Amino acid sequence: MTFRIRGIVLALAVAVLLSLPAVSRAFRIDDFSAGGDTVSVSGVGTDGPSTVAGLDPNTVIGGSRTMFLEVIASVFSQNSEFSVDAAQQILILNNGSGNRGTGVVTWDANTSGLGGEDLTDNGASDRIAIHVLSSDLNTEIMVGITDTDGDSASNLTTLATMNGNSVAEV
Repeated sequence: MTFRIRGIVLALAVAVLLSLPAVSRAFRIDDFSAGGDTVSVSGVGTDGPSTVAGLDPNTVIGGSRTMFLEVIASVFSQNSEFSVDAAQQILILNNGSGNRGTGVVTWDANTSGLGGEDLTDNGASDRIAIHVLSSDLNTEIMVGITDTDGDSASNLTTLATMNGNSVAEV
């Protein structure tokens, strides 16, 4: 299975996708234009965490991205890869034939938080917009947000269709 995403935006502008009244502001989480990081596994196993730090905080929230890949089943001992293609500005999860794996991306500025960024824009934003460029299977996407103190979290799961926009409410 190959899964490609172009940019993740915590979006007020997502209202346009839902045919709601347009809202003028979006908060970019990652446009995948920097840091060509890759984690890969052959057969069953894990790779990561792999952290790329010092990225432009205008393109990657907190200036840091950590990636982790876990393959829990591999019928044919194929390769799986989770990568950022900065030239194409996409995130790619590619599980080889017969593989079942999970890719995790964390934005946490090297465990120092995101500098007090208000991801809700004072409560006005309650959605994350993800644009799926292509997928050969429907794919489950989970988004988890933990507050600065780490004492509360919000998790949601949405099914990304083979192509198109996926909107997750948080």
